[in-house]
Amino acid sequence: MRAALIAIMLLSACSLGTPVDTGRGNMWALEAADGEYKARYGALVVNLPNAAAQLDTYRVSVRSKGGARDYYAGTRWVDFLPATMQSVLVQTLERAGLFAAVYADTVDNDATLMLDMELSEFTADYRRAATPVIEVTMTVTLSNRRTNGVMRQFTIQASKPARADDSEAVRSAFQAAFIDAQAQMLERLAGR
Repeated sequence: MRAALIAIMLLSACSLGTPVDTGRGNMWALEAADGEYKARYGALVVNLPNAAAQLDTYRVSVRSKGGARDYYAGTRWVDFLPATMQSVLVQTLERAGLFAAVYADTVDNDATLMLDMELSEFTADYRRAATPVIEVTMTVTLSNRRTNGVMRQFTIQASKPARADDSEAVRSAFQAAFIDAQAQMLERLAGR
């Protein structure tokens, strides 16, 4: 009897902690950008982006009017944000044709080039308006894997207002901001 009571108490205590995401929430994906360029580089590996701690999660980041960081309830990315972004970036770079081949760092490859990204902002920001403005800031580094020499490095910022304060409008604004950021990245990698 006593053992059963302890087991019930332990199970109750577990339910008071961080809720487990069962995947039943509203799951958001990101889409690859379009763009065609002349082949300019050899094979490329896209590393898993490094994200600021508050973005290294499956949760969708929000900044309140007061500036506090929070997350949308019941909404998540299809995977942790860096993994979601990496798969989309590989698609975008493959479509663009700038590189002879494009791989994720999870694939064994002999690419001579490497793309790293530092993601410092990917947030629905409510500080300026009643409807959020999606803010994206990322630093992109293209380097040679053999020499560790940096070939190009630049910071991209994209900002898109949501047309309303509802799930679909905010999701669309995130998508539009990320498409804009990817287009800027392609232009910079193409040397334009």
